[in-house]
Amino acid sequence: MGGVPPSIADALTAKYAALVLPIEAKRADFRAAHANSVRPIVDAGQIPIDADLMGTLANLGAIIHFGAADETVDVGAARRFGIGVSNTPDAPRRRRGALRARCS
Repeated sequence: MGGVPPSIADALTAKYAALVLPIEAKRADFRAAHANSVRPIVDAGQIPIDADLMGTLANLGAIIHFGAADETVDVGAARRFGIGVSNTPDAPRRRRGALRARCS
């Protein structure tokens, strides 16, 4: 997870043992430790999801972006890697309760 609202991050962590993608300075350690275990990324646009990151996460299959714009996701690279990308433009405001309910 990268930069999602705390209530959603807590729900995802509790139900799925979600990991928090660190800022640039610690990304190399994260990739080394979790390169094969990360399947989806859930983010809110504060952390770039670029080709370099996607290429090191061998089992990454989906990027779920909270918010209307997805300029922090390299959609072209995702397409080349066969990774699905979706965004939920109303999630930060209207869907938090529904997502929390589904995760609990």
